[in-house]
Amino acid sequence: NRRIRINPEYASMVPKQSPEEYESLKQSIKEENGLYVPIIVNQNGVILDGHHRYKACQELAIEPKALVKEFNNELDEQLFVIDCNLVRRQLNSFQRTELALKSKPILEAIAKRNESIGGKGGRNLTPLGRVNDRIGQRAGVSRDTVIKVEKILGNKRISDEVKEDLRLGKVSINEAYKMVEQDQEGLSLFQKCQMAADELNKSAANTDNQPG
Repeated sequence: NRRIRINPEYASMVPKQSPEEYESLKQSIKEENGLYVPIIVNQNGVILDGHHRYKACQELAIEPKALVKEFNNELDEQLFVIDCNLVRRQLNSFQRTELALKSKPILEAIAKRNESIGGKGGRNLTPLGRVNDRIGQRAGVSRDTVIKVEKILGNKRISDEVKEDLRLGKVSINEAYKMVEQDQEGLSLFQKCQMAADELNKSAANTDNQPG
């Protein structure tokens, strides 16, 4: 029997279930008595989809059913894991986009591989130029939303608390993006002040160096 294993990177992509949702899943597996949806694993027994079902089976002392899915390369396998989690109905736009953005380095690697095979065209026509569009399609949001969420996640002023509020739907993407824009405006103003101060210092230094 194939030994089932957990890849922490794949497990981190799974949206958290509430205690109520998990207990409901556990109860349904118990009642279905083995008729539940099988766990999908790769040829090495690593779970690709079904982390919650696997945990529930362990707690219920039920032998999990596993369906093996093989991939030609690791990039396709990683995309499959992301796509499996994107179909979860309870995810809001921010959660879906945050998860879909995990596919960006994978899609970029595939695009670069395709470009090296097919040659280069215009920037916007190449697979690499369409990566954000493809992320938006995966998440069911616009390219503009993908760009906003990426900037929100990359902004150090956006706290973990705000990110958690975004995941819970307490804060909207546009509200959080306004914080990013304000931060950028503040930063540019700070930079302008720094440049003005530098110019004044240089001017003063030049004056000091003039022969008296």
